[in-house]
Amino acid sequence: MRAWEKWERILIGGIAVMITLVATTSLIKSEPVPGPYVCSLCGEPFNTIDELYQHFVSAHPAEPVTIKWE
Repeated sequence: MRAWEKWERILIGGIAVMITLVATTSLIKSEPVPGPYVCSLCGEPFNTIDELYQHFVSAHPAEPVTIKWE
């Protein structure tokens, strides 16, 4: 085996490993990022103000709510 054939095999092996790593990491799901709107009573995060409002109505119907407008 010539020297360049050895390096060619190493290079091809390295490329195969990189492709495998990229494919594997793309399959791993990351933790969802909490939304910017957080319930002041229980701390549950929401992505929209409408979701937060619906949460207040359904989860805390009798609780007084203090809304912090930013």
